[in-house]
Amino acid sequence: MRHVLFAVFLGVACTTSEAAHSYDDAAAARLFVPLAEQRHTGAHSNMGPMYAAGPVVPKDPQGAVKSWQRAAEQGDTEGQYHLGLMYDKGQGVPQDFIRAYMWYHLAAKAVSGDDAMVAIKLRDRVASCMSAAQIAKALEMARHCRQSKFKECD
Repeated sequence: MRHVLFAVFLGVACTTSEAAHSYDDAAAARLFVPLAEQRHTGAHSNMGPMYAAGPVVPKDPQGAVKSWQRAAEQGDTEGQYHLGLMYDKGQGVPQDFIRAYMWYHLAAKAVSGDDAMVAIKLRDRVASCMSAAQIAKALEMARHCRQSKFKECD
């Protein structure tokens, strides 16, 4: 229900502002920052790329990780996928293939179609750099994370 209310709010906000006619990142940031502070999942997913790339908000890879972490903790697959990328590349966090595999795996299990194929491809690429024991650990971490409803994922 919270996602529906967030979508309605965002739709109303965009259609009643100049952002609807000339969308820009600054307008989006003005909308998403207060919502992210209130822990809205969609806002966290949208703030992640802004922190990762800058310049609308100061470039902050750790801030991007925090935003995607908060989204992922609420079951957001986009947040899970992007956390996989950040751990895979070592951006904002130390490079960690086990955690990258875990987040890619969780995202792949939660979506279908092309989105699932992308997550699976990235997960399998990371797996090629891992031992069987590391993959088993990542799968166990993913299982524990899912069972805890994404509250215990580290």
